[in-house]
Amino acid sequence: MSGSLLLAKNLGFEPRTVIDVGAALGTFSLYETFPDARHLLIEPIIENEPYLAKICRQLKSA
Repeated sequence: MSGSLLLAKNLGFEPRTVIDVGAALGTFSLYETFPDARHLLIEPIIENEPYLAKICRQLKSA
């Protein structure tokens, strides 16, 4: 996925908000490619909450 994200960025795509559903496993290519975007992270599986919390602590805009 990172290749297509980089292509989109190189073509001028620069989202202000990224919505990541199923975020606890992490979509690090989204965070790396669009670090200045606000990341709305959604995780429907309650057992994955600790993983989501860790990601939120690492991101400046989650």
